[in-house]
Amino acid sequence: MSRKTGWSVPYCSMMLTGARKVPLERAIIIYETTGAKMGPLKDATDAEIAALCHYAHGHSG
Repeated sequence: MSRKTGWSVPYCSMMLTGARKVPLERAIIIYETTGAKMGPLKDATDAEIAALCHYAHGHSG
């Protein structure tokens, strides 16, 4: 995950172990770069994630 996101190994490790909360913005980046559903996206459907990603990137309608 560190290689794909560019974040430090310790930071990624803390998110993976649950020692650090995964904010929605980071969860979207993780999903888009690795396909992993973490934090607030953990139980989301693919349609819900697609909608969140759409709005996270500033699109409307």
